[in-house]
Amino acid sequence: MIFSSRLWAVLAGGVLFTSLELRADDDDQSAEAASVARAWISEIDAGKYEQSYNEASTALHDKVAEDTWIHILKTERPALGKIVSREQTAVTYKPSGFEGAEGEFMVVSYHSSFQFKPREVEYVVLRREGGHWRATGYDFGPEEVVNDPNAGPSTTTTTETETPPVPGAPPPKKIDGQ
Repeated sequence: MIFSSRLWAVLAGGVLFTSLELRADDDDQSAEAASVARAWISEIDAGKYEQSYNEASTALHDKVAEDTWIHILKTERPALGKIVSREQTAVTYKPSGFEGAEGEFMVVSYHSSFQFKPREVEYVVLRREGGHWRATGYDFGPEEVVNDPNAGPSTTTTTETETPPVPGAPPPKKIDGQ
């Protein structure tokens, strides 16, 4: 879900979600996954990026180096500001994984409001490892873009970015036609 263009491109970039109804006996797994996702995203909210990496799945570790994970979060998250509210909207079970990533996954989605971005949608992707759900990806974007099937990624993340964008600041000027 990280990095083809956004934070969540590490394992399932560009994946179309298909909802699967969870059976009643799967409610415990769904609740466990939602609890793990909430705790993990709270670490990201608190700026505990190293801790979020350490608690993430081996799938995330295999795809993204810790310094890259921390750099991207330090680059992307400040533009949102502090979390104001977060409402879980769905838990989607993916028993056969995603294209290019095998395994059992859950995707927990939220409608979120941040200090500088009041209408965002967030996703936490979890993978079942060793009998437990572990975070393997995170993404966020404006609700309007997420709900528009013709819209592309709303942000582009590269490891060359050194400073997070400042909300309300004018875009940088082009120099020498660049």
